[in-house]
Amino acid sequence: MTNPSAFVSLLRRSSLAFTAVGALLSSPGFRAQAATAPQVATAAGDEPIELSPFVTTASSDKGYVATSSLAGSRVNTPLRDIAAQIDVMTIDFLSDIGATNMEEAVMFTTNNGGANEQNTGPNDGTLNTRAGGRARGFDAITQSADFYATNLPSDFYNIERITIANGPQSILFGLGNAGGAIDVATKRALFRQRDEVTLRVDNNGSRRAAIDLNHAVIPQKLAVRLAAVDHDGQSYVEDAYNRQKRVFGTVTWRPFERTSWRVSLERTSQRASPASNYITYDFLTPWVAAGRPLYDNSAGNASVTAAAFPLLNRNTNALRVVAYGAGQPSLLVWNGSANTRGPNQLAGVADTRNASLLDNSIFPTSRDARVGSRLNRLNGKLLRTALEHKLTENLFVEIGFNYEEVAEIQGGAFQLGEALNLFADPNRYLPGGTAANRQTALNPNAGKLFIESYPNGTESLSLTKEVRLTTSYEFDSARHFRGWARFLGRHRLAGLVSWRVDEDRSQDTRAMVTGSPSFATGDLLNNSRFIRSRYYLDPAAGSFTARALPGGGSGDRAYFGPWTFTDGATGQAFQATMFDHPDGRQTATGGSRKDVDTFMLAWQSFFLRDRLNLFAGRRQDRFRSFLVAPVFAVRGDQLTPGDRRGLYVPLSRTRFDTTPELKDDATTAAYGAVYHATRWFSVFASRSDNTALPPRFLDTENRLLPGISSNGYDFGFRAALRQDDLSLRVNFFKEHQQNLIGDGQDVRNAIPAIEQRLRGPDRPAGIADVPADGYDPVGRGANAYRSVEDKIGRGLDVTLVARLTRNWDARLALGQQKTRVFNKGADFHRWVERRLPVWRQFGGLGWDNVAISATDPRTVHQYYDQDVASQILEDQLRNNLPRFRQRQWRGSLFSNYRFAEGWAKGLNLGGGLRWQQAPVTTGYFQRTYPDGSTGDDVTRPIGGNSLTFVDLLAGYGGRARLFGSRPMGWRIQLNIRNLLDRDDLEILRSTYMDGGRGLQYGRVEPRQIALTSTFSY
Repeated sequence: MTNPSAFVSLLRRSSLAFTAVGALLSSPGFRAQAATAPQVATAAGDEPIELSPFVTTASSDKGYVATSSLAGSRVNTPLRDIAAQIDVMTIDFLSDIGATNMEEAVMFTTNNGGANEQNTGPNDGTLNTRAGGRARGFDAITQSADFYATNLPSDFYNIERITIANGPQSILFGLGNAGGAIDVATKRALFRQRDEVTLRVDNNGSRRAAIDLNHAVIPQKLAVRLAAVDHDGQSYVEDAYNRQKRVFGTVTWRPFERTSWRVSLERTSQRASPASNYITYDFLTPWVAAGRPLYDNSAGNASVTAAAFPLLNRNTNALRVVAYGAGQPSLLVWNGSANTRGPNQLAGVADTRNASLLDNSIFPTSRDARVGSRLNRLNGKLLRTALEHKLTENLFVEIGFNYEEVAEIQGGAFQLGEALNLFADPNRYLPGGTAANRQTALNPNAGKLFIESYPNGTESLSLTKEVRLTTSYEFDSARHFRGWARFLGRHRLAGLVSWRVDEDRSQDTRAMVTGSPSFATGDLLNNSRFIRSRYYLDPAAGSFTARALPGGGSGDRAYFGPWTFTDGATGQAFQATMFDHPDGRQTATGGSRKDVDTFMLAWQSFFLRDRLNLFAGRRQDRFRSFLVAPVFAVRGDQLTPGDRRGLYVPLSRTRFDTTPELKDDATTAAYGAVYHATRWFSVFASRSDNTALPPRFLDTENRLLPGISSNGYDFGFRAALRQDDLSLRVNFFKEHQQNLIGDGQDVRNAIPAIEQRLRGPDRPAGIADVPADGYDPVGRGANAYRSVEDKIGRGLDVTLVARLTRNWDARLALGQQKTRVFNKGADFHRWVERRLPVWRQFGGLGWDNVAISATDPRTVHQYYDQDVASQILEDQLRNNLPRFRQRQWRGSLFSNYRFAEGWAKGLNLGGGLRWQQAPVTTGYFQRTYPDGSTGDDVTRPIGGNSLTFVDLLAGYGGRARLFGSRPMGWRIQLNIRNLLDRDDLEILRSTYMDGGRGLQYGRVEPRQIALTSTFSY
């Protein structure tokens, strides 16, 4: 929730800005103006193109060729005069490739990738439906709409074009990320009447309906536009989906000839269950290959030893497990049973990492067993407005306001990472037997496949408010001077002042038992109050995917609880829930609020009859960051005041601290030059830096992490022919990024097991109290922290956009990126070195005398050596290496030809090619180190496989008059992606065994056939 004083301050600033404009609007000079704002007719002649410095319109684009952008200096500038690396995708191109969201569009860019590219874990692209991909080998790319930061998931039902600005771009896009920014220009209400209905289906079962209604209510004065979409997106992975209902309305009002006011509103509702591209992990094929022998667990599992049963492990987990999916659900403790082993767990195996299950006769690689059991529910709302006034012939001012709120809850029956492991149930009997009292009840699911994990979820809330004042002034010496002074050039000055408030909060929680059943002991975070979930699969009977937990009713209750269960041992009925526990949540809320004041100046100068263009910009951001107030990071009471044995306050009741955790200023700059050597050939160069807002995560000292910072340069040349109908741009770049939250989180994630055993609710008896030291995964939760690293990237961007003839468009993109990683995990390595003496003593018990958990017999010392120290060494060996799974080269080509006469009139044919080079690194061969241990030989990387796809486009359309009405345009379009159905699995990680074969694999999207019908009036 917004801090009241901050919101009052924001309103005060807003009122001052609007009061100033109100005075302008009421001034006699303003009311008496008669000059009409310059306009130029479009090709269609039905909509004038505003010569406003703050907007571009789709009407100015020619097929795939965009002629101008706001991304050069925040004012409308011809692309040929922009030195920064800017790429524009027009609505014609997006329509031809059949893109409906950002991930489908970036496949045709030079150096951008989607959520699954370079992902390093099975949860990437599933926990956050707003994931936007990455650029130039760096991490998350900044997303914006109309140059305001946005957290809404992308959908193209209400956009006119995409602008992709690679590299540090703080001057242009505000605080952001090193790889660059992607901005979408939303639709504007135009002074014409045009209605459009679009229907789309595909071979996955997706259905999409969109409307776009534009009406001029008062000619040249008032226009309204309404766009809406109902999208039921089905994935190529069965049971995965993304359903969105969105509505967008916008109004343009010109109360006076020099004044325009635009306002837009949007509501978004999304329900999704996205699938990971990761293939299920194999924890059963050795047992299957041995003939599926059942284990006699009637007396427990004491007989399970490595020698006697090399294909089995003891199940020592003492939590109650909700088992369902086949027959009647049950709730039992399975710690007297056995689990099957994966090939990585067999004796003598060198590489103990999880391996993908590739045997389709056991479980198909095309399925994700987890997706049906989880739900991502998102709701968003948006208000955006802009008031623009032309003060003089060359002086413009615009005041804008943006408000966006996004609330998301995601979760379900299975924690995604652990539930990727697929087991078989080898137990002949149900659990519960002992040597003295043997179990006689047969296991009805003996031999069946299952996944097991625990129900968990996350609630998140983001809020953005911004008031912005932008001005633009242009001075042309040739129009004001005579003689030599007329050669002093043409100059444009743009200024921006904004006040912005960003809030981000999130809270993780597990399903917890409510009330006081007899088996629930200790405080409210005692393990006895947690439950686990197990879902039995039966591929032979068509059961491939888990479902929501039983006992939760209908709707969202099935995914988030509360659920009602009956304990199999005691017969007691009880409830468990995730988000509705009366005492709170499992972990504390993390997040931050950022108050940002921004001041920006950008100067463009054109000399030598516009042959030389110089640009300089400077931006200052003053920001204050506030963490969630410390009182909300402390557990509540359970029985007596101050016992701190309860739960944490739910996110909705948390507030931010009134004292800033961080106060800082960031000054960024950009410089550029373009020289048009001839009418068709230009050279350019630019240098820029940027700083991102501090994330909501903490460092090892409980301080707010600083924002990502980066700097870099671009240079190259551009060749254009036939009035820019054919444009080639070749750009070389280098960037340095610091304080990036990268993929080196393994040490951070391995530490909590030790700290929980040392200081958590289930610490061993007789242990002394040990205080936290900075990083506190017990009190704050590990998810409140992140490890940072640095990257340096070099590469190349090549784009060729052409209108070859009036009816033939083409676009080519080629990119190279070589990014290397530095300081991976170094911050947590230093923390471990400081904490190590405390771990060795382990509260007076000694780390050789304590098991790491009740379910893992390894000592704390053994766990440290195997899971912490080994990972530290691995991080250190990966310093100054190429980014894992980076594809250095990629390219795409797409073209469309429209027949305008003859028997084929109305027909269009086209298609494209997409290619990505094989990753440089998916693993390493091994070497022996001087101390006798073995590890990665970083001089011998193991590569992956390349990807090549062929796409096809065909369409047919025309105009018809129905029942005497006005003419209706219609078009039917067929898009086929991956025409050749190249769906070979992608190697995500390789093993050094067997000559360097694949270890972990990901799915590649198979052929997709989409049919789109469009009707316009």
